[in-house]
Amino acid sequence: MKQSSHQTKKEFWVYVRKAILWLIILVLLATLADIARFAATVAVLPTIGKAGVGYDNPFSQTVVSARERILVIGDSTAVGIGAYIPKETIAGMLATDFPDADIINKAISGSRIADVRFQLDATEGDFDMIFMQAGANDVVFMTEPEDVERELSALMDSALIRSSRVVVVSSIDASILPLLPKIASLFLAERSANIFPDIERIVTAKGGFFVNLYKSKEEEAFAENADTLFSADGFHPSSDGYRLAYARIRNDLITAGEVTEEDGRLYFVPHTAGVLGEEAQEKEQSTAVETSPEI
Repeated sequence: MKQSSHQTKKEFWVYVRKAILWLIILVLLATLADIARFAATVAVLPTIGKAGVGYDNPFSQTVVSARERILVIGDSTAVGIGAYIPKETIAGMLATDFPDADIINKAISGSRIADVRFQLDATEGDFDMIFMQAGANDVVFMTEPEDVERELSALMDSALIRSSRVVVVSSIDASILPLLPKIASLFLAERSANIFPDIERIVTAKGGFFVNLYKSKEEEAFAENADTLFSADGFHPSSDGYRLAYARIRNDLITAGEVTEEDGRLYFVPHTAGVLGEEAQEKEQSTAVETSPEI
């Protein structure tokens, strides 16, 4: 009897070990399949977008006797990778809303925040608006938070010399990108949580205008409708995705009084001298104290 009970227990643990082993094998196979899909997609990334918006032709617009100048800088989302046609990129939709504006697009796919400074430096003159999309590559490719803060602070300082209206648009949570392996989701969610709030803090403190797509209803829509809002590469928005993001950008600018809408197009609202960020206000107050005449 004791021997039979011992035999039953032994068989039970054999089954448990086999079940655990098979579970480990299934998890490994799923992970390897995920990684293989990721590697296969990365291998063809240079060709994705060639049928629509390619990597080397960001949308720009030149208007005779232009009334405004808009500079677009940033990463692949500022280029518009994933959109079917150039007019369906963010820059293309800006051109529709500002038909009398020159749109100068210096964005380069793959750029991190540090790279965007070179895009700004490659331009001349002042702008009615500098529009920037960057930060996602810093999350995915492991830029240290202190490096993000240093580079973005310097970029904002340079940009605000060239325009009183610097608009920075955040990315969505990198953990929901369909391209990336699921095993990386928790890590990327933590990276996004560490980087994107810092970007918002720096931009607003400097006096820029921040459009937050991180943890937004738009981000929820991307997560729930990945098949339509992401392009075939699983990394960039589709035309529908860009339209959704631009609708939020447009609405935020109108709501904040940065632009007004009339006859289906947008007009810039002139900035007053009082439009300053926290850091700019502190510098102005400090300068006023230093230069005040003694009584």
